[in-house]
Amino acid sequence: YGLADTLQPGVAAARALEAIHGWLHQIGRVDPALKQMAASFAALIVRRATAYLVAAGDVRLYLLRDGQLTQLGDDDVVPVAFGSYVAHAVGMLPTLVTRIETLELHEGDRLLMCSDGLYRRVPMRELQTVLAARGGALETARRLNALAMTRGSQDDVTSAVLDVGGLPLLDVGYLERVVGTLPIPAVPDA
Repeated sequence: YGLADTLQPGVAAARALEAIHGWLHQIGRVDPALKQMAASFAALIVRRATAYLVAAGDVRLYLLRDGQLTQLGDDDVVPVAFGSYVAHAVGMLPTLVTRIETLELHEGDRLLMCSDGLYRRVPMRELQTVLAARGGALETARRLNALAMTRGSQDDVTSAVLDVGGLPLLDVGYLERVVGTLPIPAVPDA
């Protein structure tokens, strides 16, 4: 998408997602069979010791750190008397509302990114128990998916688990490589 390398990963991903959103929204306006077409989207980008969640729709990110599970940010779901509905998704409305969550990673962190088919059927305390068991990341994701299916999930059940091992050290050489190549802009006018 021709985005500058100096953009933060979350901002760059959000801009690329906006282009895809515009295309999907236009298709939905032109083709009556695809009217109201929309999709939830989430991407987890890890750069050095920082994670960026770029999301639109009913997708959640959880962090297990030091045995405590927390949900990062809010999903795009609005509760109503008869259940809930997705307020923002790719292709749904003329303007896309993208959530960008930023997280500084620590060694030993475990992240879970999942769809509503999982988090609506498996309570947070059970998510914490399964994530804390510390099986392999793929095995843990499969176990969570199977748990949601046995609980009768009729929606999509999608999950990804990421374990944070060692983190790179922020050294002066790294900062020189990143900052040293940036252009020095002109001094702004008063």
